[in-house]
Amino acid sequence: MKNTHCSYDSSRAGESERLSLARKEMKDAWIGLIIVSIVMAALFHSAWWSLIPRVVLFIHAIDKTAKYSRIKDADRRLKAQESRQRQYGTPTETSYYGKPEQPTIITSPSKATSGFCPLCGQKHERDAVFCSACGTDLRQGA
Repeated sequence: MKNTHCSYDSSRAGESERLSLARKEMKDAWIGLIIVSIVMAALFHSAWWSLIPRVVLFIHAIDKTAKYSRIKDADRRLKAQESRQRQYGTPTETSYYGKPEQPTIITSPSKATSGFCPLCGQKHERDAVFCSACGTDLRQGA
């Protein structure tokens, strides 16, 4: 695969490897389900208990699909954040839409903002546990 960027970003390479590994695990789970279903149907077509391994493998394949989807969404959000940062600067310099931020008037200590989401750049409040935009756990940095 051709690298179109001038600098090598090792964190992006790790995300790409995680995404391709999750895709492979998902495909393997679905292929395994298909193979086991064909064999079980051919050998034990009328046995009720032959459904048990198929159901277990189906649940496993759904789990791997959900994992792949979560990683793909996180990768998409990270790419969008990097694109916004290249276009508009860092999240502390500009708002989400690239306009300069207006000064914030803090009326109570509980409403004071402590920063931005490390994944999507969304502004969050001091006591926030999850980002309201992307759902990232904000306690990880604490």
